[in-house]
Amino acid sequence: MFCSRCGNEIASGDRFCPKCGLPLVQAAPVPNEIPRDVSDRKHLAGLFGILLGGLGIHKFYLGFTEEGILEIVMTLISCGILGIIGFIEGLIYLTKSDEAFYQDYIVNRKKWF
Repeated sequence: MFCSRCGNEIASGDRFCPKCGLPLVQAAPVPNEIPRDVSDRKHLAGLFGILLGGLGIHKFYLGFTEEGILEIVMTLISCGILGIIGFIEGLIYLTKSDEAFYQDYIVNRKKWF
């Protein structure tokens, strides 16, 4: 890699050009590239939603602790009726493409539906 200002060769780990001091911008990740485990995470979260939706396990699995607790409370207050929300979310997870799931729930941290 070379500095855009002075043309000096720069090592891959450098944050500044050693010759002119230009701050180097790190390359952004490729937007279309998703981690390999997204499909597994999507399927497991979907199954948790369908089978244990009222307990909010799918929310906890995706890292949404507050929403998982809220889902448990809503299910308890409604005597289980609002447990259907987790079931619906599980179906939504499983019907989304891996890319859409990754973008919505991992990158954008979409919390509900």
